[in-house]
Order: sequence, then structure tokens, then C-alpha cells
Amino acid sequence: MITASSRREQYAGGVEDPSPRTSGARTRAAGAWQRSWREAITDPRELLDLLELGAHASRLLPDADTGFAVRVPRAFAARMRKGDPACCTSTPAVPC
Repeated sequence: MITASSRREQYAGGVEDPSPRTSGARTRAAGAWQRSWREAITDPRELLDLLELGAHASRLLPDADTGFAVRVPRAFAARMRKGDPACCTSTPAVPC
């Protein structure tokens, strides 16, 4: 059985800890992306409304739930062109 040991004990042999927990900047950066992910848009209709494409919902969305999850960070959606249906359908991974 392998017993648990503290991080200090794991890196006591002169090897630098690859993920120091003392860096405030690293912790804040991690918190920022996690908050962005948590606050992301998960409803396709909300995304279309934000992009001023609610009128195109019947054409852009499937009739039934396909089970395909949507998660778009709000900062990413803010870089998409509003009112342009081609923007969010042509290359969804790249903001227009």
C-alpha cells in the first residue's frame, strides 16, 4: 500500500515543486477561468438572444434536444458579431 505524504515530503529531495501553492497570481488566474467557465452560457436560446439572433432560432436550432451540451464563456460570446447568423454557425470554435 502506498501511503499519502505531504507535498513537502514529496519534493524534499531537491526537486522543485512544479505547482507551488504560494503564487497568488497563479491562484487568481485559475480562479478567473473557473469563474468564467461557471458563468458560461449553457442555453442555446440565451446565446442566440445575446447575439441578437433570437428570430433565427427556429432555423439555427434543432427541433428537439439532441443532447449536445453547449458552454460558451461570456467573454468569448462578446467577441462574436451580433446579428450575423453566419458568425456563430460557420466556425463555432473561432469568434468572428
